[in-house]
Amino acid sequence: MKRLHEIRSVFAPPVFRGEHLSINALGIHEWMPQNSLVDRPSTGDWLLMYFHTESTAGTSQTHMKFAKKNLIIWEPGVNQTYGNLHSHWQHSWVHLQGSFLPERMRHLEITPNVLHPADGKESFVLNFLRDLHAECFYEHPDEQIACRLLDILLMRLFRKDVHPIRPEVTKARQYMTQHLAERINLNDIAHAAGLSSSHLSALFKDTYGTPPMRFLNQLRMEQAAFLLRTRALRVGEAAQAVGFDEIFHFSKSFKTYFGYPPSKHNM
Repeated sequence: MKRLHEIRSVFAPPVFRGEHLSINALGIHEWMPQNSLVDRPSTGDWLLMYFHTESTAGTSQTHMKFAKKNLIIWEPGVNQTYGNLHSHWQHSWVHLQGSFLPERMRHLEITPNVLHPADGKESFVLNFLRDLHAECFYEHPDEQIACRLLDILLMRLFRKDVHPIRPEVTKARQYMTQHLAERINLNDIAHAAGLSSSHLSALFKDTYGTPPMRFLNQLRMEQAAFLLRTRALRVGEAAQAVGFDEIFHFSKSFKTYFGYPPSKHNM
């Protein structure tokens, strides 16, 4: 017998419930019966949906288009119509609220309520939904982590930069990742990339929108947060693991980046 879904969770009350993001419900690889069509007024929240098999979707039955391997993000207040009247069909989805999604959609110039081709990007959607679902079931779900997961998905799906990353920049990033626990500087990174410090800084900022040393700090903060959450390290141990000798300096950088001290990250 075919499984009806991989994951299907309805959260009452919603998870996070913050100003920026809350998760109301989530489904992964959900199979729907033959001759089924959803045609309803808005559920009052944002609905992000990916269609794995043959189906149609739109804002009404008169505005339906072929939806297989497409993604749509319905905004609140818009009619949601989708399904297949001829065969079983499968989709993955998440209902969410908050200011973060519409703000990022405006920034990335993503049009709501229309189908976006996403063939070859199915894994991005599934990884996002699985990671988001796992975060929802942590003892203390973190809204900022959920926002970052959503942001990564949107950037992966709607990136406009078609220029390949220069190999020197890739070398610089790899060097950073491999030496997070060491006290490295811009000259060390530039030397590993085979460039002058000024040339690397220009290329790096053009690629990632931020200078190399700031990017290094971001990598360190993300790694420290991961260690605090998953390894139950003390703050001092996490600080040393990402290249900080002084807990005060580390705590200050962590709070600047995340908005709260590291001592609260693994509570």
